[in-house]
Amino acid sequence: MIPIMIEDILGRIDQRLTALDLKESRAAKLAGLSDSAIRDIRRAVAGGRKNVGVSTRTLEKLAPVLETTVVWLVSGKGPETENRIERKLKLLRPDLAETLEDQFDVLINQALEKQQRTTR
Repeated sequence: MIPIMIEDILGRIDQRLTALDLKESRAAKLAGLSDSAIRDIRRAVAGGRKNVGVSTRTLEKLAPVLETTVVWLVSGKGPETENRIERKLKLLRPDLAETLEDQFDVLINQALEKQQRTTR
């Protein structure tokens, strides 16, 4: 088993911040974390504290804001980016997300029916 290095996770966080042109404090706030959350990880790395980890909870909150997945942040495996709609739904309360998913499903079905009528 290969140990997960906090430096690697931070590097992938930085990669997504750059891709999205987001400041770390803004990304942390959007994720519902303290504005210093990413900076605290950076300080741990800079201070040479190799035994400091990043909680799954923190990564679960950051991933949608960074438009990626926890798996990619931790391992670099899988797609770097996540579907935009799925990412945004994860930012919502579960009840709101479910309502929007239902509405989206209705809209897609209507669009498919319209497409089918016009291609006959």
